[in-house]
Amino acid sequence: MFRYVNVALLELPDGRIQRALGKPLTPDQRRILQGLGMDESIDV
Repeated sequence: MFRYVNVALLELPDGRIQRALGKPLTPDQRRILQGLGMDESIDV
């Protein structure tokens, strides 16, 4: 279900790395995360 989720790594000017999803999660993916007590703002 999560095999093809792309994660983009962005290097910020201060050198930190910020991670972001390439595109929004599907409703099914969100439901699975919520069932696990998580949401899509988790550290990917």
